Amino acid sequence: MQEGHAYLMKNLPENAVVHFDTNPFEDAWDKLQKIIELQDLHFQKLVKNSIEIMEDCFSRYKPEEVCISFNGGKDCTALLHLAYVVYHHHYSNCPELQAIYIRNKEPFKEMENFIQESVPRYNLKLWTVSGPIKVGLATILESHPHIKAVLMGTRKTDPFSQHLKFFQMTDSDWPQVMRVNPILDWNYNIIWTFLRKLSLPYCGLYDKGFTSIGNRSNTEPNPALSYYDPVTSELKFMPAYALTNGDEERRGRL
Repeated sequence: MQEGHAYLMKNLPENAVVHFDTNPFEDAWDKLQKIIELQDLHFQKLVKNSIEIMEDCFSRYKPEEVCISFNGGKDCTALLHLAYVVYHHHYSNCPELQAIYIRNKEPFKEMENFIQESVPRYNLKLWTVSGPIKVGLATILESHPHIKAVLMGTRKTDPFSQHLKFFQMTDSDWPQVMRVNPILDWNYNIIWTFLRKLSLPYCGLYDKGFTSIGNRSNTEPNPALSYYDPVTSELKFMPAYALTNGDEERRGRL
C-alpha cells in the first residue's frame, strides 16, 4: 500500500491530492485562519481583504438587512462559506443567514439539488424566485423590503464586471440595493484553492468537466479538460480544478 501511495503521489499532477477534512464546518474560523497562513502571499492578501469587506458589510448593516445571492456555483459556494464563517465568528446566537436563489430557465438538476443540500449545511433561510435576475431581485425586495445589501460572488473576470467596486449600488434602472462583492479580485485558481484546501462541498458537475455553469441549454463540459480514456477510447473530462489556464474558464459556455 505504501508503494502504491508513493507511486500515485509521484505521478499525479501537482495539487491533485489535498488533505480531506470530514467536517470542515467545525472550528471553521480557526481552520480558515490556518489555511490562510499556509498559502502564498497573494492568496493571503485576497482572502484577508474579503474578510475585511464582509466585516465592513456586517458593521454597516444589521444581519437581517443582509442576504447572500446563492445559485450553487463555485464562486457563490466560496462566498457562502466565507460569509458563514465571518458571520458566526462575530455574532453569537445569530439568526439564520439569509440567502436568495434566482432560478434561471432550464437549471441543472444537480445544481438545484446542491442548493437544497446547502440549506441545512449553512443554516440558511433561502428564498427562491424565478428569473431573470432583474425581475427576481424586484420580487425579493418587494417581499422583503428590509433587505438593504446583497453579498454577491461576482469576480472582475465575469462579463461586464471589470469596473465594479466592492460596495456598489445597483444601476439606476434596477431595484435599488447595495451590491457587496467581497471576492471581486479572486481568480479561478484562488476559488479552487479555497474550496479544496478547506474540503468544502461543491456541485458535482464540476467533477464532470464543467467550469462555468449557466443552464442546460447554454453550458457543456469545458473542451480544454477533455481527454480520451487510454483503455476504452471513451471521451472523458477532467475535473474543473484541473484547468490550469483560468482564461479558458468559460469555454464550455455556448
